[in-house]
Parts: sequence; C-alpha cells; structure tokens
Amino acid sequence: MEGDIPNRVSRWLGVAYWLLLVAAAWLLLRRVLLVVVVEGASMVPTLHYGDRVLVWRLCPHRWLHRGRNVVVEHEADRARARWSSPQEPALYVKRVVGLPGDTVHTGNDETQRLAVPPRHLFVCGDNRPGSRDSRHWGPLPLRSLRGIVLTKLPGKRTVVRTRLPDGTWIRDVRRTAHSPDDDRVFAERREYS
Repeated sequence: MEGDIPNRVSRWLGVAYWLLLVAAAWLLLRRVLLVVVVEGASMVPTLHYGDRVLVWRLCPHRWLHRGRNVVVEHEADRARARWSSPQEPALYVKRVVGLPGDTVHTGNDETQRLAVPPRHLFVCGDNRPGSRDSRHWGPLPLRSLRGIVLTKLPGKRTVVRTRLPDGTWIRDVRRTAHSPDDDRVFAERREYS
C-alpha cells in the first residue's frame, strides 16, 4: 500500500505534464495561426463570401512574394468595415501585386504607374471593380501586414435560388456554421432569364 502512493503521484504528475504541454502548444498555435472569414466580394473568384482561410501570423514578411494572398490591416478604412468594432482595425484579404521597388499599374491606363516605396507593399483584390485596395489607399507599410494566407479551409456551401415577383433572382450562399457567429448570408441579385 505504501508503494502505491508514489506511483499514483507519479501518474498524476505525468498527466499534469502532458496537459500543460498540450495547453502550451494550443496557445502557441493560437498565436501563430489565425482563421479569417471572408466578407465581401473583393477576392472573387478566388475566395467567396463566407470562405474561411487559415493565416500564418509569425514573421509574415519572410514569406512574402508577388501573387501571394495576404491579410492586411487598414486603419483609415476602419469606419467602412461594418464587421469590425471601433477598437479593432479592419482586416482585408488581398493579393500582393507589388513589393518594395516594383513599379505597378494603378489604373486602366498604362500611363498610371507608381513605384512602390521601400518597406511598403501594393495589394489588390482579384475582383478589381469591386475591391477597395492600394489603388484607393496607396501602398501599405509592411507593418500593416497581419499574415500570409496558407489555405482555404474546407466547408460546405449551400446555394438557394429564389425568384422575386419583379423577375429578378436572389441567390443565397450559406456556409455550414461551426458557431452561430459564422452563419452569415450573402445575397446577390441576378436578372431572370
């Protein structure tokens, strides 16, 4: 019986050690990885409203290259972003178009060019007509980079089509929700054909 107590204590210490190790790993992953839900149509056709992306937050500037999808913060546009509170900066998923020293086209005209200054980047949405990005804000400082998009997370999307009395179609895109906050709906008007 006396030898049984040290064994129990040893087992409990082993369990406590593994629980502490798992909690530390979970906290580290929460610091390094972020899940962002896409709102809006600025990245269509690559990303749609309701898509979730996994973002790498640790030293994102090291993995930066042209064509990479990134998450950036833009404080001046904070009032326009309905999903962020006044204390939080607005986060945007965009594609890197220009790195420091690059010359980028800022409009439809070939003469509208801009040299990206040092320690800045130029980002645009894939849906150029429907995107607010560096063409409106100007080049963003590297400190506004919040992470690199690693992948789009899987999830089921449900599409519901409804014809309105005026002849237009409403197309609702719903994602399966993991929490009530994730159940968002995006409606798009289409002409009836």
